Amino acid sequence: MEQRKLIRLGNSSFAIALPKEWVEKAGLKKGDDIFIERNNNGELMVSSKFKAEDEKKIEINLEGKDEEFIKKKLHAAYTKGYNLITLKGDEKLNKIVKGLLNDYLSFEIIDSNNNEITIKDFFDIKEAKFENFVRRIDMNLREMFELIISQSKNKIIKKSSLKEIEEIDRAVNKFYFLCSRIFFKGVDNPTVLNVLKLDGSQLFNNWWIAFHLESLGDGLKYALKQLCKINPEKKDDIYNTLLKLQQNHIESIESFYKNDSEKAMKVIEETKKIREDIEKLEKDNSRILKITEALEQIRRSIYQNAKMVLYMRN
Repeated sequence: MEQRKLIRLGNSSFAIALPKEWVEKAGLKKGDDIFIERNNNGELMVSSKFKAEDEKKIEINLEGKDEEFIKKKLHAAYTKGYNLITLKGDEKLNKIVKGLLNDYLSFEIIDSNNNEITIKDFFDIKEAKFENFVRRIDMNLREMFELIISQSKNKIIKKSSLKEIEEIDRAVNKFYFLCSRIFFKGVDNPTVLNVLKLDGSQLFNNWWIAFHLESLGDGLKYALKQLCKINPEKKDDIYNTLLKLQQNHIESIESFYKNDSEKAMKVIEETKKIREDIEKLEKDNSRILKITEALEQIRRSIYQNAKMVLYMRN
């Protein structure tokens, strides 16, 4: 916290000097307007009008690199907020990149040839509602839960269900990547926070929830993959554990939506009990070790989100 001296201006006004760093990050200059409003606590909130950013460009040489390397580089550029990306490589680059762009919202190829691709981001942050993106991830996860729970009761799990859960998980990743992009863009930028109508803590809380929801989705996908490979003896126990995890996920995310710390505490206690169930499953049947690892990943993600609600600033 910085301390500033209050200066009197005439008979009716007072002034303080704004920190230079804040002014620069907000993109302000002498003569620009700033806006002051009172919140419910009687505090004054200082903000600036959002200005469209200059294009943030990057050029990446990917010649001779494999698909996994290209994927990591593209993801890093997207998350860091670059809105014009030029990728250079060999003749297979075009095909790889076109496939990878399905993982991102608002990215489109605007120019390409055999050895070079230019991608532009058309996302408008002025239309962003961070909370809505978290809700979209939650809706997809509920669909994944329903799918794996219904399949875990079957004698033979349909291969098509695995393809379906992978598609839903891809949608989860899209919105999580967008949440990460917005988070890094706004974490220390007062102008972006003003557009999002969030403060720094709220932005972090939403991103944290999205981060662990994405991990939960990975756990569900992995659990179904493992169920496809083996026919566990204790399928009923796995089914019952999944039902408990599903209910606790719903309770956890509802506690976040309503900022309900009591409900979050209940989820924390319940997930501790579920951990005992998972440990017993693992002890009784070592063949399902990979399934219990996936169940533990799901449980831990739910637990972490509930814990965040418990610590959130009201």
